[in-house]
Amino acid sequence: MNAGGERIRRIALPTPFRVGDVNVYLIEGEGRVLVDTGPETDEAWAALQARLREVGLKVRDLDAIVLTHHHIDHVGLAARILDEKPLPVYAHPQAAPYVGKAEAFLAERAAFMRTLYQKSGVPEPLIAEAEEVYRAYLRFFRPVPAIRPVREGATLPELPGWTVLETPGHAPDHVALFRPDEGLLIGGDHLLLHISSNAFVEPAYGTPLRPRSLVVYREALGRLLDLPIGRVLPGHGEAVAEPAALIRERLRQQLERAELLRGLLAEEATAFGLSQRLFPKLFRTELPLVLSEVVGHLDLLVELGRATVEDGPIIRYRPAD
Repeated sequence: MNAGGERIRRIALPTPFRVGDVNVYLIEGEGRVLVDTGPETDEAWAALQARLREVGLKVRDLDAIVLTHHHIDHVGLAARILDEKPLPVYAHPQAAPYVGKAEAFLAERAAFMRTLYQKSGVPEPLIAEAEEVYRAYLRFFRPVPAIRPVREGATLPELPGWTVLETPGHAPDHVALFRPDEGLLIGGDHLLLHISSNAFVEPAYGTPLRPRSLVVYREALGRLLDLPIGRVLPGHGEAVAEPAALIRERLRQQLERAELLRGLLAEEATAFGLSQRLFPKLFRTELPLVLSEVVGHLDLLVELGRATVEDGPIIRYRPAD
């Protein structure tokens, strides 16, 4: 597609993950910018090179990379691209310790997640399995030595006409690229057409506090309703042609799931117990995703005054009177 004299090409790259293909975007204008990169696999690398060749380009023809967030399916090939040619890599400052694989931060992350699991009532064998899965995931990307940090309102020299929006929730470092004159958003995983985007509970760099990821995500979604966005190019699946309607539907669905959870609180009070009830098979194989979904909606209930939380070695939730 074309926007403001630029050519935007969607490139779907294979991933070894349950989510399936990931979309990266090549923007050809004053520079050639790749938004996200796909995972560090030979299959994704071959697919990226093949798609570039189809339009007469090589990896070395790129001028910059923008990372919407640190998740492995979006950042994995960045280091391999940099092997071919040094490029500026733009990302939110909170992405730096993740994509740089900073050892101290990864240790903090491991401790954060273990505490979250323990206080949610997750049995030790499942905690150990989740930790092993995450260590295995880390092999799908190599560290990016440095990023150029971008925050809300930033513009990039390679992308005149585009503005960075901070869109946290799915990840604490999530950003999107907005072209207001075209009503176009390259949205990463902020808004997906075919599935609801999970608000992952994971540490935000620089604070020991647990982010209320779903509450933050809802605020960021609602903010988009105030912007003249007519089309969203997402990180997975097809483009979103009516983003305002989809945002309102996602916000409604979140409230509906929160009320479903509230109805279960009389029988089960821990996040892990509720995870078992809602996702009786998936919790064994996708514990971080499932627990994030449940903890996020419990946070929403507490935020709305519909539930109370009792801190302790294991956190317990009760319906509010």
